Amino acid sequence: MNTAFIYNAYHMSSVSPSPPFEQSEDTLRSQRASDCSMSSALWTLASVAQQEPKLVEKENSTGLSQRCHSGGIPEKDVFPQKLHRVLDLIRDDGHGSVISWLPHGRAIKIHQPKAFAKDIVRPYFSVTKAPSFTRQLYIYGFKRVTSGVDRGAYYHPYFLRAKPELCKLIKREGAKQGAGRRGRKKEVPNSDPNFYNMPPPELAAVPKQHSCRIQPVC
Repeated sequence: MNTAFIYNAYHMSSVSPSPPFEQSEDTLRSQRASDCSMSSALWTLASVAQQEPKLVEKENSTGLSQRCHSGGIPEKDVFPQKLHRVLDLIRDDGHGSVISWLPHGRAIKIHQPKAFAKDIVRPYFSVTKAPSFTRQLYIYGFKRVTSGVDRGAYYHPYFLRAKPELCKLIKREGAKQGAGRRGRKKEVPNSDPNFYNMPPPELAAVPKQHSCRIQPVC
């Protein structure tokens, strides 16, 4: 019989038992089983306590990136779908002055490039540099406004505010012949559509999915 084990277990739990030799065999066996159960419970609590800081650290380190996926941004979303969803998240987080939809809802614009590169690119889009973000825009057929009040904005006929279902019609094009650096196509001045003469995207007709011609939705 391991009398030292019984004595140490009771000593740790601040219980002063009578000497082991004064107790019956059944009593000692019962006490030993109780001590084993207590030791197992304490070991489990210690294990959980050790794991909790790691879980908190992981949550803090991934933070916004995990929220973009689990908070309504499915990982399977391709770039246009994710961009459409994240624009709302950026607005709700108070960063609408950095990047946002333009008033007509047919293009987006990066208003503060430095703040966008520092505070938006990595946590919201999981890329390290702003050029990687713009390269994705060109790969999916977005064009850059070259003149007028919306100069510097990006648009796609199927990328409209309040019309996320159209994003599935945006296909990956890649860098074609005649494209500039990082997949950027050669821009043609004064070729931008006049979005302010078009109805709000909320009133735009939804094109058929099999349509492959790229025309402004109006």
